Amino acid sequence: MPPPLDDSPKCPGCSLVGICMPDESRLLAQAPPPDPGVQLTLDFDIIDDTQAAARINAGPFSTVPEIRVAPPRAGEDVRRLVASNPETRALYLKTPGHYVSKKDNTLVVKEKKTAVGEFRFHDLHHLALFGPVQLSTAAVQALCERDIPITYFSMGGWFYGMTRGHSLTNVFTRIEQFATAADPERSLRFARLFAHGKIRNQRTLLMRNHLSPPKETLRALKYLSNAVLHAPGPAQALGIEEAAAGLYFEHFASMLKSARDKKPDAPTDEQQTFSLDFRERNRRPPRDPVNALLSLLYSLLAKDCVLAA
Repeated sequence: MPPPLDDSPKCPGCSLVGICMPDESRLLAQAPPPDPGVQLTLDFDIIDDTQAAARINAGPFSTVPEIRVAPPRAGEDVRRLVASNPETRALYLKTPGHYVSKKDNTLVVKEKKTAVGEFRFHDLHHLALFGPVQLSTAAVQALCERDIPITYFSMGGWFYGMTRGHSLTNVFTRIEQFATAADPERSLRFARLFAHGKIRNQRTLLMRNHLSPPKETLRALKYLSNAVLHAPGPAQALGIEEAAAGLYFEHFASMLKSARDKKPDAPTDEQQTFSLDFRERNRRPPRDPVNALLSLLYSLLAKDCVLAA
């Protein structure tokens, strides 16, 4: 087997990345070689998704002290190159007047005392409620006991918050998150990376979906994605991100395909069956269908980030 590639951008799209696991292989390769004359057992203790520690314990007839392989230093964390794919699914309820109750090991959704659906707890990843959907106390207790989060949205999709049980033992993760947020230098490093990834993704979307992406805009986005990595402060990083967003949404409408694009020879009445007019990004409230959909998706993304954190 050849050694794994070192931080190659090809790894995230490779079909063999789940077998190769380059970052994990490099981390374990840093362990000091064991003494061939000593019987050793290797025990792995996975701390979380981004840190791993390998502990080598000496056998019963050896006086060799325990050797611990330190987790990667800051900036050298193990990347999750393969996205998690849980077997459970999210349940979205958005009909006003629905009532959710518990029955044995299932959630029962009722409309005017008539059951319209039943969902087993072990099939649920989380429950999302939109608008005036009622939830019984027994259902809340059962969901918290099984560590199934409940998220709350307005009827228009505004993300209010969440409820979950006490099964998570992540107090040290929370402490580290708040310490990072309070440290200007560390938080700026993450802000730069977030903005850099966002701008690079915007450029990629234009290249893939725009009918004829303007080269000047692509060059400007590439320049801004590199410039934000050297932003001296959060205000400058935010300004660069906003400048890139302005360029991106200026050409966003050209990525929306209409029926005319799909069937150029179709009759005139059929050509107009699908049309979304997008001129600029607006919100609070969004004033057209495209902006309404963008705002809803941003809200769902915020929910997913909160659940992941």
